[in-house]
Amino acid sequence: MEKHKIAVMVALVITVSFTIALAVSAPQPRPETQKLKEQSYSRTNHFSVRWMGFFGGYSTQYPEYYICINDLKENNLTIHIALRIKNQEDQGYYFKIEQNATPPAGWVLPSQYIGYVGVDETKDFIYTCYRERPTSIPDGRLTEEISLVVKAFYDAACSSLYSQDSFSVKFNFIDLSAPVWTVQYCDNFDDGTTQGWTYRCYRYGSIDVSNTYYRSFPYSLRLGATYYSAAFRKTFNVGSGEEAYLIFSIRSDRWAGWGDALRIDFDGETVFRPDVSPENNVWYRVCIPIPVGVETTVDIFAVQGDPNYTRAYAYLDDVYIIVK
Repeated sequence: MEKHKIAVMVALVITVSFTIALAVSAPQPRPETQKLKEQSYSRTNHFSVRWMGFFGGYSTQYPEYYICINDLKENNLTIHIALRIKNQEDQGYYFKIEQNATPPAGWVLPSQYIGYVGVDETKDFIYTCYRERPTSIPDGRLTEEISLVVKAFYDAACSSLYSQDSFSVKFNFIDLSAPVWTVQYCDNFDDGTTQGWTYRCYRYGSIDVSNTYYRSFPYSLRLGATYYSAAFRKTFNVGSGEEAYLIFSIRSDRWAGWGDALRIDFDGETVFRPDVSPENNVWYRVCIPIPVGVETTVDIFAVQGDPNYTRAYAYLDDVYIIVK
């Protein structure tokens, strides 16, 4: 293979996980295209970082992620970054990932050995870093950026560098209790009604209020599916402002299939879908930007039946739309 040629790609996916709550964050809504775009390119580094994370919101910039800090169990956030290295060079290399610059206060970015990737081999791995959870954010949103670098070495001791490529990831921490936010919607279903929510399902779906599982006592909204995937649905009229966020808590007995695990559509267009499916029977906290000044129909795909017609359920609670 010709030298000085881009040959090793890294696919970047970011999830932020906690013990009982997961902040799954998304790029800006209203995707320009569903195609994958290369996010970093260097003729001198011999390989590039390629983001293959969320469907929707693609741009030439690295993605931004949104994490709601409220009502999380742990004070130390564990952030998992899933990557894929595909080696198309003419020999194998040893890889590691580490911080490329000093991170903002509260972050810990460990150096992590990835290992050997041979010629025409692909290796998936998870990079783990940490951030102290902000206790409060008076301005409502705190934006921070971390810089990482993936390095390829000739030797297992990682002493002889072949090439490297760096990339940055931006995080927006949202404090919904900050006084700068106006709460336009707060659906907690504690009045025993569905509060305007319906469902989208290809076959055998249902929706009702349930006290089986909840985040705010005594009810949550329950979505059932016997076959095919089903989604919670509601149309929101988000008033004028500079920015707005949809925040909610969700869990599922059996997440939707065919790559739709936790899929969010705005007006029938997919704006968020993680590559890695969440775990069953675990509550997750989701935060995603939502368009301001327009009416938006939101579909949250969260559960799927199976070919044996075994019914499964998903639960939605503490839904907020905040605007400023």
